[in-house]
Amino acid sequence: MDTVRYGIGIDIGTDSIKAVVLSQKGQDMPAVLRVKEVPSSGVRYGEVVDLERPAAILRNLLQDLQSVLGFEINHATVNIGGVNLLTTNTDGVIALEDPKRPISPKDLDRLFQDAEKGRLPNNRSIIDLIPHGYTLDGQSGIKDPVGMNGQRLEMRASVISTLSPSLVNLQKTLELAQISECSLVPVAAAGAKAALSPRQIENGVALVDIGSSTTSVAIFEDGELQYVGVVSVEMKTGEKKSVGSNNITNDLATVLKVTPEIAEEIKRTYANALGSASGGKIEFIKGREAYSFDRVGNGEDIIGVDEIVSDRLKSILKAVKAEITRAGYHQKLPEGIVLIGGGAKIKDLASLASRELVTATRLGEVKNINSAFRDVFRVEYAAAVGLALQDLQNGQSAQASGKAKPEKSKNGKSWFASLFDKIKF
Repeated sequence: MDTVRYGIGIDIGTDSIKAVVLSQKGQDMPAVLRVKEVPSSGVRYGEVVDLERPAAILRNLLQDLQSVLGFEINHATVNIGGVNLLTTNTDGVIALEDPKRPISPKDLDRLFQDAEKGRLPNNRSIIDLIPHGYTLDGQSGIKDPVGMNGQRLEMRASVISTLSPSLVNLQKTLELAQISECSLVPVAAAGAKAALSPRQIENGVALVDIGSSTTSVAIFEDGELQYVGVVSVEMKTGEKKSVGSNNITNDLATVLKVTPEIAEEIKRTYANALGSASGGKIEFIKGREAYSFDRVGNGEDIIGVDEIVSDRLKSILKAVKAEITRAGYHQKLPEGIVLIGGGAKIKDLASLASRELVTATRLGEVKNINSAFRDVFRVEYAAAVGLALQDLQNGQSAQASGKAKPEKSKNGKSWFASLFDKIKF
């Protein structure tokens, strides 16, 4: 009889916390058991700034899920975000003690330790180290050296890190929420398992997650995560500040002189990223109030809704382009760019992004699951679904690692390097 396994993904955002619970029997397609979204608190720009408030929300969220599901939830896979996420290139090299003895996972552990040693300032913590290739006695292009023989083993890799307080605060929050077993996934890559295909991961693709207060970029190639970054703009004070779809809401509220709630309604329901050549009005009724706004301004005292939205989106996309360029992948992604997150739902955003980023861009689709909950297929749930799929793959419901950090597999690969090896599409 096939064992039923469970996976829990928790997407901790600035505005909301989303949880998805999956079950899988044998090789069947994973099924959604429960979906839950609650308002967030104590999280700013994707980072925990108050331990107890998000912990209390998570405790209540898990209790609600457990009362419906009928079993205890003490493990999950959770995203870690914030403007302080950083990808740094690194390398490692070790001498193999006995050339006649095949390379073992212990040798890879030593190699990983060498690659990590002294590579980051003391105020930063490593979330994951991702190997991109090995060289054995001068032979390069090796994907997995375990079992081979040689004298000198080298590795190219990327280190994903964040400021140590950001990591510690998240870990403490999860402990206070009584989530005793968890793995952490960089926010930009959280939705990959739900929205990307193995072909895209292999050929080269960027996943851009436009959240409420942060916009993050994850780049994949050769079947592996290559780069993670969070888009930011530098303030006059020198401080880095992240940007997301809330910036569009705030722009609309300020210029149109409406409440943020009305501005959010305009953004989600009526705005067009490409603008409108023919002009026209946006008219709707909310409660007892009737609203009317011009789509296109007159160049003087009236600023159009679509102009406000388009200008801010162009600013965000410019920062995304700079992040992709910084990673060395501008116009080098055969599979283009995939957009996810609540901010990606603005009408014609993919078309605007294709033009601004000079790369084929499409809106992501949540796939690889069965669900009677239709909401879970919306792009804003891609991260939570991807995290649940990863948790399902981790198999933590059966054998918990007990560590709040990504685990290396037996061949030394990072959490993502073998992401598509175990769950079939």
